[in-house]
Amino acid sequence: MSDNPKVYVTAYSEYLVMEFHNANVGDVFTITITADDGKGGIVSTDWIITVTTFEP
Repeated sequence: MSDNPKVYVTAYSEYLVMEFHNANVGDVFTITITADDGKGGIVSTDWIITVTTFEP
């Protein structure tokens, strides 16, 4: 889940896909990842992502 509509997050059992739409340099996004084992065990973590310039 993302706190910003510019970021779409899709989770699969083996990987995570993040798509950024119209993101600008300096934008900051919080992505929350939650895992549920189906037996009552739930854990979450937040990732804070900042958009920066890329120079090869």
